[in-house]
Amino acid sequence: MNNSKIINNKISAIKKIKQITKAMEMVAITKIIKIKKRIKNINPFINNIYNIINIIIMKNFEYHYLYSSKRKIRRVVFFIISSDRGLCGNLNLNLFNKILFKIEYLLKKNIKIDLIIIGNKGYLYFTKLGFNIIDFMININHNLSLSNLTNIINILVDLYINEKIDRLYVAYNKFKNNMCYIPLLCTILPLSVDIKLYNDLYNKWNYIYEFDVKNILNDLIFKYIKSNIFHLILENMLSEQSSRALVMKNATDNSIDFIKKLKLIYNNIRQNKITQELIEIVSGS
Repeated sequence: MNNSKIINNKISAIKKIKQITKAMEMVAITKIIKIKKRIKNINPFINNIYNIINIIIMKNFEYHYLYSSKRKIRRVVFFIISSDRGLCGNLNLNLFNKILFKIEYLLKKNIKIDLIIIGNKGYLYFTKLGFNIIDFMININHNLSLSNLTNIINILVDLYINEKIDRLYVAYNKFKNNMCYIPLLCTILPLSVDIKLYNDLYNKWNYIYEFDVKNILNDLIFKYIKSNIFHLILENMLSEQSSRALVMKNATDNSIDFIKKLKLIYNNIRQNKITQELIEIVSGS
């Protein structure tokens, strides 16, 4: 009696957990659709800004050193994009391992490391390791806008222009498909100038700039870095929700399998009990 009651209680508890994981899976899928739409909307803006910057730098080569030439690396900043919540598999851990491998390589060359962190998981992880964190943003939601990044990007651009840092890395999870997310470490500053793109656009690009070219370039680079990092944050959010949807689906499937096994055990116990009662009745008669 006691065994069958315990198993029945377990089946009820697992059914409730299955309902929760299924609901979380559906919420994650809904967020995936919204984030994909935001990424699609911002991509043309980033590409056009990059094209303009590329043309201006190549036509005004005096600004090449300031923004796109490689300096001797003495100090770098890692802009780390992580999630605020868990239940997304090993998404954050794989990214952190890649960052630590790069940091270890740079520290061996006596290069100083500073961090800017997006997401509670990254902030807690790297705080425990004792790294110098310049700035951070936690408890971000999926309504994050470009204006939320203005202060952080101002800090980064000022540090780079004043040559207090020599390189800016952004670490994030790139969404490949619903089953695959790639931890990446990309260089945002210095800018990579695309000579082939410049040659393709040169004859098609015949604009006259009314204001000082340097001011235009500064403004464009600020907008490019801000929109590009915003795009990478959305990419990481997309990877997070896809990973969470997959984890919740696996949890739901596992709970269904576990319920089937428990029901089989429960039915066996119940059948044995019935058989035992029949034997006792026959023996008594």
